[in-house]
Amino acid sequence: MVMPENMLNLSVEEYLDFELHSDGRHEFVDGAVYAMTGATEAHNIIVGNIFSLIRSHIKGSNCRVFANDMKVHIQDANCFYYPDIMMTCEPFDAKSVSKIAPSFICEVLSPSTSIVDLREKRQAYRQLNSLRQYAIVHQDHREVLLYQRVEARRWTVNTFRNTQEFILTAMPNHDLRVSLDAVYEDTDVK
Repeated sequence: MVMPENMLNLSVEEYLDFELHSDGRHEFVDGAVYAMTGATEAHNIIVGNIFSLIRSHIKGSNCRVFANDMKVHIQDANCFYYPDIMMTCEPFDAKSVSKIAPSFICEVLSPSTSIVDLREKRQAYRQLNSLRQYAIVHQDHREVLLYQRVEARRWTVNTFRNTQEFILTAMPNHDLRVSLDAVYEDTDVK
């Protein structure tokens, strides 16, 4: 796929068309397009572990969880990102390539994406009125930062380390208790 000549001033429609025909994945931030990089084995295992926990928990509800390949469209920030994990209760749409109302998003930090995940994406995700929790998971040590909306514009953050547990309250039906042992299962992350 040939890259558009000017990757800095694309419209949303031009980006979506480009992405539809592209061999790779690209995020869109206010007209600029950024190529996504690959992930490590640890990153993929951690994403798979969290995805599996959430998928098992929400089975039978009208909610779905996505890993890696479903975009979130943040209209107020004029951007599209590919969260590592996103859970939404939006109506099913077989042809949808993006969601606009997730209640939970998780990013697993990579050395190449940590600054974007901790600053830019965190700020953009907070603009989603539907979002109740945002988790940032380190892949090189056992630590999870869990941001939780407590009021329309106020968030708290809690840090979990080693063998602690955290609770995902953004899930349908009832809360999901998650241990760091389960998050880091099958990795050598200490």
